[in-house]
Amino acid sequence: MATQTYRFAERMHIMKPSPTLAVSDAARQLTLAGHDVVDLGGGDPDFTTPEHIMQAATKALNEGFTHYVASSGIPPLRKAIAAKLQRDNGVTYDPNSEIIVTPGGKAALAISLLALVDGGDEALIIDPGWVSYAPATQLTGATPVQAPLSPDDNWTITADLLRQYVTLRSRVLIFNSPNNPTGRIATQAELQAIADVARENDLIVISDEIYEKLVYDGRTHTSIASLPGMQERTIIVNGFSKPYAMTGWRLGYVAAPRELVKQIATIHSHTATCATSFAQVGGVAAYDGPQECITMMNTAYDRRRRLVAEGLSALPGITCPLPEGAFYAFADIRGTGLSATDFATQLLQAQYVAVTPGDAFGPAGAGYVRLSVANSDEMLQKAIDRIGAFAVQYPLPAESAPDADHLARRSGETHLLQHRQRPARVEERLRRDRARADRFDECFHDADGGRRQPVRARRAPGAGHADRLIGRLRAEDGVPAEVFDGDRLRLR
Repeated sequence: MATQTYRFAERMHIMKPSPTLAVSDAARQLTLAGHDVVDLGGGDPDFTTPEHIMQAATKALNEGFTHYVASSGIPPLRKAIAAKLQRDNGVTYDPNSEIIVTPGGKAALAISLLALVDGGDEALIIDPGWVSYAPATQLTGATPVQAPLSPDDNWTITADLLRQYVTLRSRVLIFNSPNNPTGRIATQAELQAIADVARENDLIVISDEIYEKLVYDGRTHTSIASLPGMQERTIIVNGFSKPYAMTGWRLGYVAAPRELVKQIATIHSHTATCATSFAQVGGVAAYDGPQECITMMNTAYDRRRRLVAEGLSALPGITCPLPEGAFYAFADIRGTGLSATDFATQLLQAQYVAVTPGDAFGPAGAGYVRLSVANSDEMLQKAIDRIGAFAVQYPLPAESAPDADHLARRSGETHLLQHRQRPARVEERLRRDRARADRFDECFHDADGGRRQPVRARRAPGAGHADRLIGRLRAEDGVPAEVFDGDRLRLR
């Protein structure tokens, strides 16, 4: 049989599969091969959809509610969505002309972008952000422009930062709060910063609010559409997957001004036709029925986020801030000296724990990995134990307290060597682990003529132990001696 050659669209040269789905697929394959895999890569709640929601959909199925429905959604669901937006978010929408029910939040995002941007346009994306924002933009022919936040100031959004990335081609700004992957909830000041930049530059804001119900420690979610002058330039994207454990139902929606919805609805009618009929009945039950299920799930997520953040932060080379919302932990693994991709790949291969590399969510996520806490306490503890067994191979030993500063900070490709207290057994491991020299070759990479390049560092408590380590490595592996000079670590 002759080999067929296929010609693909130009967009396929830049499109890549979803990183989160790729992680889950890899974990699934290892599980099928008989391995005990802990999959923390995806964003699927481990709870079953609440009973009253399933009963409503089952009843609809049994009554034959299995045919096409209105493209924008069944009237009872659009009314329930409008009531929820008024009740929870303080914004008013006409259920007949300003709401579209979609097969999932991803579809809501995609059709909104298709209606708003073309080739040559730009979409400003808060970085890090959900993995599908940039690809969904690229599918339209527009260019995603990522505005990188900094972990050093807790991923704070400022107007000055956003203005650096706005151009005459900018058309939309995409962000979500609570944020996936960082778990940050946008403050009023941050929402105002986004609003100011949007008004200054006539941008439409696509506000992904899928995690709005998953907030902790007394925090609350505020929709940017509720800010003065913002409802007319905001598209709310939301859905039922996360708060009601309905990921497989594929049920989301768009809420926007009438003029925007009219155009978005045209795209929707030619792509999805309508969201699944009986699933929409379940959506009505979700919004109009008892809400104790959300409280129950949030209580579990609250406990689990603490378990994971505290457990990971106790490990060598890793720190993990406590997430404010959503159900992800975004762990800083720069102290291991590994890139996020290498960390995730090697962790899956060595310990059968699946996590998502942080740079899958944008360049600002480099040096981080995302872990879903939407799993049982038992499985999360197993993951922490396995990550600990993996991480012990990598950080530099030191005699400092567990909260000591890093010996060196990494930016881009420069390795950060975190400085943490390690037990004495690490000394023995270092002596017999000849691969340690290879790690230092990464950190002190050769340049012209084999000269070692300086590593910028901060003098920290316990640095004397690092001096002794480097001296030993020099004797064992030929690494040149280093001395501290003020706050610079220099090679002599």
